[in-house]
Amino acid sequence: MTYARADGDHKTRRLVPEDEVLRAALTAFSRHGFEGVSLRSLNADLNVSHNMLTKRYGSKDALWTAAVDHACARLTEALDRAEDPAGTPFDRLHGMITTFVEAAAHQPALLRLVNSEAAHDSERVTHLWTRHIEPTITRFAPLYAQLVADGTLKDVPLPTVYFMITAGGTAPWANPALSTRLGHPPDSLRAIRLHAHHVADLILNGLRTLR
Repeated sequence: MTYARADGDHKTRRLVPEDEVLRAALTAFSRHGFEGVSLRSLNADLNVSHNMLTKRYGSKDALWTAAVDHACARLTEALDRAEDPAGTPFDRLHGMITTFVEAAAHQPALLRLVNSEAAHDSERVTHLWTRHIEPTITRFAPLYAQLVADGTLKDVPLPTVYFMITAGGTAPWANPALSTRLGHPPDSLRAIRLHAHHVADLILNGLRTLR
């Protein structure tokens, strides 16, 4: 779906892809927080009519949900594409971690939004948990449990592993100002992929039992 908008003083019209609208909304929410964003100001940033977002989404809450769902869908699609049922449990889990970190690196606004929202309980956190975070954990959990059960990995609580992946592995893009001072973040596809592999190696090799 697209939206017409005025282009400069000439009032000519061009189409604004919905993807552009939702990306702009996600960026705004990640920078200013939910309370710091108004539909009127976002309409102005997009150079569209002052009530376009209200007409399309109805409310700021609905726009926030649409923007988050749109971004999270890209992570889910990446995990779907990378899944290899024929692989060993260890290799599959390694692939999931690598893919998650690599895909998340391309969604820095989503990372910052989740970190901000998760600091305080709210209906938005409930949405993130029920629609996106819990289903993602559910993808990882059976493989992790299998590797713990067969003695391949140490029995470390799953939340510890989850935060190592999501808060640790994706930190270069969630914290760009600090990351820049550290000589990060990896800014090429090859560097991002290498970083993601390093994260998976460090986590899983650190969890390996000595047998």
